[in-house]
Amino acid sequence: MTPIYTTQPIEIMIDDETFHVVISDLNASQKEEINKYATELEFLVECIRKSSSLMDDIETNRELIGCVGILEKTKLLWENKDLKKQISELQNTIRTSNQDQMISDLFMRRLELTISGEDKVKMMAVIKSKMIHPQIIIGAIGKQIEVINQKKLLA
Repeated sequence: MTPIYTTQPIEIMIDDETFHVVISDLNASQKEEINKYATELEFLVECIRKSSSLMDDIETNRELIGCVGILEKTKLLWENKDLKKQISELQNTIRTSNQDQMISDLFMRRLELTISGEDKVKMMAVIKSKMIHPQIIIGAIGKQIEVINQKKLLA
């Protein structure tokens, strides 16, 4: 029977410095915390999609305006006015949020929750001081774990 490991000791090298850390799976409460970050990002993506859809609706109405009578034109113009107001509100929400920072925060928190070991604090300080995007570190960790798991399967 093949054992299932929920922790994995690995080495991460940043420049010429090697860090010995342990990667652990997220527990239920940690997954919930990460999901809150993801939900915020999903909300922004939904705002972007909705804004784009409303812009398409405005364009469709503009095309219809040339084909209908005066009463229908008036209705379509009023509808476009309301759609523009909705778009403005959505774009304000999008503009006031820093999507790149939200993504970086999500990955950084994921690192903080999954890494432990003697070099964790030192490694996190180096990541922050050198402004390394946490997604790069997570990718490197993922590759190492893949290699380790392949070796275990072949053994």
